[in-house]
Amino acid sequence: MSLIEIHDLVNENEPLASLPNTFYKLREVVADPSCDFDDIAEIISIDPSLTLRLLKIVNSAFYGFRGEIETVTHALGVVGTEQLMQLVLATTVVGQFKGVDMIDMECFWKHSVACGLAARAIHQARGEYDGERFFVAGLLHDIGRLVMCLKAPDQLRVVLDFAKKSGDRWHKAEAKFFGFDHGSVGGALLRAWNRPKSLQEAIAHHHFPASA
Repeated sequence: MSLIEIHDLVNENEPLASLPNTFYKLREVVADPSCDFDDIAEIISIDPSLTLRLLKIVNSAFYGFRGEIETVTHALGVVGTEQLMQLVLATTVVGQFKGVDMIDMECFWKHSVACGLAARAIHQARGEYDGERFFVAGLLHDIGRLVMCLKAPDQLRVVLDFAKKSGDRWHKAEAKFFGFDHGSVGGALLRAWNRPKSLQEAIAHHHFPASA
């Protein structure tokens, strides 16, 4: 496979070629200085599955509330608008990957949220700003893996079988068989969405941080 086929993996399916409408609607509302938490919560609450996923994450051990957050408005007051926006981005994106049976999505989510929180914590510990950019990079760093599972499942099964037998890391086995790994696919997806270049590179090179 070649680089052009990375483009094909990302762009041949229209839902993957653009960000979900909910994200754009929320971004428009958040940009309005007169908006409040209720306005934002109203848009999110239109999608029951999105609401459920968000509340499940905010009530997880990662945030330490353990079932105390019952509404989107309450969640906004606890985690803030910017972080909830990034959670909406990640949850709506992952929600597009239906029929992926090669990955335990519950484990995928826990790993993604943990990486997002860890990335932000490291960034803040260094006294730097814009921690939410690192949070979303951690959340979405493995999004390319979902794309490959959805669009090239048969080839990926061969890769996984090889990785198990050889002891190779997953991304190294991908590179041997495809000529690229899931990080490169994730970076291509972020380019298709016109996300910031720094975010594209963080996701594309997350297994090679010196290049990010």
